[in-house]
Amino acid sequence: MGTDFSGLPEEDAIRMVLRPAADGGPSFSRFVSDLERARTATHRGATTGVKDGRGPYGSFLGAMRYVSLLAQIGRCFLPKAVRSAKGNAILRALECFLPGTSFESLGQKERIALAALRRAVGIGTSLIYCNADNPDWQHRFLLLQRGEEVVRLPKVPWDGDPSNSAHDVCTQVNLERVGDMVEEIVAGLRKMADAGELHCALERGKEALLEQFWIEDDSIDTRWRTT
Repeated sequence: MGTDFSGLPEEDAIRMVLRPAADGGPSFSRFVSDLERARTATHRGATTGVKDGRGPYGSFLGAMRYVSLLAQIGRCFLPKAVRSAKGNAILRALECFLPGTSFESLGQKERIALAALRRAVGIGTSLIYCNADNPDWQHRFLLLQRGEEVVRLPKVPWDGDPSNSAHDVCTQVNLERVGDMVEEIVAGLRKMADAGELHCALERGKEALLEQFWIEDDSIDTRWRTT
């Protein structure tokens, strides 16, 4: 990084990462960039997150970008009331930041299913994730573009057999609702940041946070607007 951020308070560093740069210069947050890409892929306004009225909003690529953002949130941020947390980053993000949203009733098994989906996509296993030691993590996924529920668990849990693709063993994930959920989480996260209610969960604090997300490059002509 070209700028010396040694005297920057952690709260300000968090706000820098979570919000677009306001000065129009060639510095920007990779978190904001990833969020805008997820929005664009799901037919939402890049700087607002508002659906464009045309759709469809259930893009696989966009939803996976939203899930990736959820993992980044879980790794990097915590409410000040929570000094430390362990375990899966997606589950941490949902535990800390889902309360207060319209999705706060999402059950633990459904949350685990979202974490398992990210693992399945990450290892390229055709939307299946096997874990014989922990059946809650074992899923064959069916992705939907629309619906009411973020995740619908099957009546019959999938047995881990790749040849078993019966509809009633598939965990259904609504791609549009995944985006809706993460948008609400990001909005709440930004409000918490503005109120100084977040701290960095990374071991090296703001230094690690800015190394991961803050980009300065005079050759980049991208301009970010304040939302």
